Amino acid sequence: CLYDQFEGARFLYLIRNPYETLASTTSWLSYAWNVFSKCPERYVFTERMIPLMQHYYRDAFEKLEQHDPASYKFVRYEDLVADPEATIRDIYAYFGIEMNPEFERILVQESNAAKQYVSTHEYDLAAMGFDQEEVYEEFKYVFERFGYEK
Repeated sequence: CLYDQFEGARFLYLIRNPYETLASTTSWLSYAWNVFSKCPERYVFTERMIPLMQHYYRDAFEKLEQHDPASYKFVRYEDLVADPEATIRDIYAYFGIEMNPEFERILVQESNAAKQYVSTHEYDLAAMGFDQEEVYEEFKYVFERFGYEK
């Protein structure tokens, strides 16, 4: 556990909607796999994605929640993307870290630039071989805990 390796460390854990995480991870791993070999299936390792994601969520929850809540913070990916400046300010405030003026200037500048970005990624869980209802049931605890819509 990282807590054992880095005494006094504080951790951020980025959480993303499970539908998007599953689709994005499947897409990325399939792309990477196909760079190095030609596979007859468009999407690879789909049967391993849900167990991988279960580990991704549950292991973090289990390990982090054994420690002082002031030493970690869950951050929704969607919040970071929607308003990077506010999210970063919230993180700094949560951990009691003061922002220096130079960082603050860069934060505002980069946040404004990031808000202009529009992703071209579009995912289709069904085309990847996943059933949305099954995904919801597998990760209901994440949807409910972090306020994601079914």
